[in-house]
Amino acid sequence: MFGALTTVVNYEAFKAIVNATSIDYKIADVIAWALAVAFAYITNRLFVFRSNAAGAASVAGEAARFVGARLLTLLVDMAIMVLAVEKLGIGAEEAKIAANVVVIASNYAISKLFVFRRPGGGDGEDGGGGADGNGGEGKSGDAGDGREGEGSSMGGGTGLL
Repeated sequence: MFGALTTVVNYEAFKAIVNATSIDYKIADVIAWALAVAFAYITNRLFVFRSNAAGAASVAGEAARFVGARLLTLLVDMAIMVLAVEKLGIGAEEAKIAANVVVIASNYAISKLFVFRRPGGGDGEDGGGGADGNGGEGKSGDAGDGREGEGSSMGGGTGLL
């Protein structure tokens, strides 16, 4: 659910910037990415991975890993956008949708394996099955833990943001 919301933040911000200004689509993409990354970090930390990072240093490290990972997927996003728009002649909004598909999956995997990984090998998500802890079925984008996968373009994006 939060991955989808992050994508909505990213895409709608991108669309609004492109349609309301004369800003180049690449700059609009970066602005939308920044908004989506901020939204994604908060929702990932609180709801998706239920981070237990405490103290300024721990939270700062987690946030730095998150933004660093999102910068990596921003590069993926931009590469897809430039290829689609400038080489394949696809419209910027359509290219943004295609880029989001790749970025969402990448963002979730990186967040799960690297950003929100708990010391001692935990992955930052509750173990043991469904949301009720009784092994219920998971939702799309996860391994049966009862919460939807996160993603964002860009992020964030972003993004997978």
